[in-house]
Amino acid sequence: MNFLQFLATLKVTPTEAQELVCRVAFDHEPIPENELAREVFGAAREVPPDARKVIAILAGARSGKTYLAALRLLHLALYAPLVGLAPGELAAGLIVAPDLRLARQCLRYASGAVESHPALKKRVQTSGADGFTLKRSDGHMVSIECIAATRGGSALRGRSLFGAVLDEACFFRSGDSYEINCGEIYRAVAPRVMTGGQLIVASTPFVASGVLIELYEANHGAPRAALNGCGTHRTRRENSTQCRSAAARLASLTRRQSRWRSTTTDRWCCRPGHRHSRAWISP
Repeated sequence: MNFLQFLATLKVTPTEAQELVCRVAFDHEPIPENELAREVFGAAREVPPDARKVIAILAGARSGKTYLAALRLLHLALYAPLVGLAPGELAAGLIVAPDLRLARQCLRYASGAVESHPALKKRVQTSGADGFTLKRSDGHMVSIECIAATRGGSALRGRSLFGAVLDEACFFRSGDSYEINCGEIYRAVAPRVMTGGQLIVASTPFVASGVLIELYEANHGAPRAALNGCGTHRTRRENSTQCRSAAARLASLTRRQSRWRSTTTDRWCCRPGHRHSRAWISP
């Protein structure tokens, strides 16, 4: 069952732009030649197979990126190939967000989908605030769990992952130091995603640096190490004339960052309350 078919069983209807991302990023369909595809994927026309192992999504608030990522992780939990697991090993899908509150919100999207579907609900073996386990149709047990980015990459090692979601990755920072740690987390997670699995890195633009921005700049319009999708006005469910595309917001952040770097350092870029912090936030 592909991802769009899975959404249909959950009675979820994506927007036009969301459907495009689902077809290309999750169901491995070719990029169509139309205006919307150019807005979302840039000049890209072909996607190398390895590029779909990492999906980088840069989109604004209320674009549905967290919801779709959670449902994709649930889809992978049920249908991703689980090859090479040791006897008794539990494959996992991880949700990492800036704090546990946001991570649990993404988890609730997945658990809510399970609870709303009688056949899936019967597959639940255990359930708690920070995760749940399912028994697949092939007999394998899998889990979906959430964790805060403040715990760092060491908390993510030693797992076999069918998928992972790094949600709001531009906001990741370590503990009370306010130092960006999305690179550490990305390097801990990416090698542990199994063949046939997927790593989704998504965020609203906040700072013009970090793993997601690096993936965007290296792959948008010419995917090699990742497939990049950029949110547009049509990604949103509301027709707001005030919203800007994620690309425009990133450009604004980059301009502000270049003016600001001469007086401060990257260490402070996410520190709440710092007198320069507003320079990193698009109005």
